[in-house]
Amino acid sequence: MPTRWSDRLSAKFGLSLTPDLLDWLDGNVRERVKLDHAGLFDIPGNPERLMDPSSGQVWGGQMLPDTLPLLGSASGDQLAVRIGADGSVSEVIRWDHECGTWRPFGATLPEAILCDVAIWQNEGESVEEESDTDNQALEHWAAHWVRHTTGPALDWPVPLTDRQPDGLVRLHQAGICEIVVLTERCVARYRAPLAERAFKYGCERLAERLGVPWEDVSKWLFDTAAVPPRQRTRLGRILQTSPEELLHQNWDQARALAARVSELRPDLAWPYAIMGWSAQRVGKLDEAIATYYKGLRSLGTTYDYEALINEGFLHERLAELHDELPKEISSDDYLQAACNRPTWPNNQDPLHRYWMKLARTAEAHGDYHLAYDYYYRAGWDRRIVDDMDEILDGLIRTSSAAGYEARHRIARHHLDTLS
Repeated sequence: MPTRWSDRLSAKFGLSLTPDLLDWLDGNVRERVKLDHAGLFDIPGNPERLMDPSSGQVWGGQMLPDTLPLLGSASGDQLAVRIGADGSVSEVIRWDHECGTWRPFGATLPEAILCDVAIWQNEGESVEEESDTDNQALEHWAAHWVRHTTGPALDWPVPLTDRQPDGLVRLHQAGICEIVVLTERCVARYRAPLAERAFKYGCERLAERLGVPWEDVSKWLFDTAAVPPRQRTRLGRILQTSPEELLHQNWDQARALAARVSELRPDLAWPYAIMGWSAQRVGKLDEAIATYYKGLRSLGTTYDYEALINEGFLHERLAELHDELPKEISSDDYLQAACNRPTWPNNQDPLHRYWMKLARTAEAHGDYHLAYDYYYRAGWDRRIVDDMDEILDGLIRTSSAAGYEARHRIARHHLDTLS
């Protein structure tokens, strides 16, 4: 029996591991990580528990069924490797355990770790200049392996001074983590200071102080143009910030950044929300409708709650614009399913039924690649909790028939965690 963790994981899941992951599993960096590491993710997963479906390290039916979590946060979120059809790592994702949403977070685990550090520091956090260098063992390990790929192009670590470019700029200059950098820049353009100040103050408390429903305040957080003129001065006074600073957004720049993300990753939902809303908010309804519809079938679990974009944003906007929709859009089967919600007594999600029907049809016709994609969407387009064993079983069958051996084994492992 293999003794190295990398050999054992490769044998169990059919993985093709890169040198950085071999070192992660077989080296000593996991034992050197300290909880005051400069980032959110500082709890390495245990390889033995990763292979044990009863350990609780893999959340079958909630985590993406082609992922394995490697590095966690104190809140329970995970950096997970996503496995491609050939058994190699296709990307690393940041998975939110509470909302079930996810976002791309670099091509490799070392890249994801540096993204985490850069974002953490960009939000105003820092480490003491005199701190034990071993506190940064994880960061230094990641930088070493990223340089192994990019060469001297990566300038890291980030000096603790305002005069130097921040970590996100350095990642961009090295030509890596483009999706993460663009996402952070986009959010920074349209997420007004009002959102952060309101969360710190207490959103419900703020709504009560203003004498307005919380639902109205939540709309203001996304687009400050919705704030009535008489409330702007009150907000500034309560939150002790000038209204101009508090409500500042740049939707034109946000739209341009979101457009670039959608070109690189058309499977992500949130960029279409930003592009569509930037058109709708200025009355360009035809452009908004076309954008919303173009992104309609992107995975719903890629909406970003931290970025104030809730699940279902695209189809909800199309539903609001129903009278303006061309017939080919208003009659779209997917849109109709997405706009419906589970009803008593069977409580089945119409969108789940939509994808399951397509998956079974494709599987019956022997199109296993397409069937796998449809089963995937049945579980992770709109987050559900029922019938996950049926969905995972479909993924197990179709991945095997399609020749996705590693995905087949990982999906089975996820199913085993439900037992």
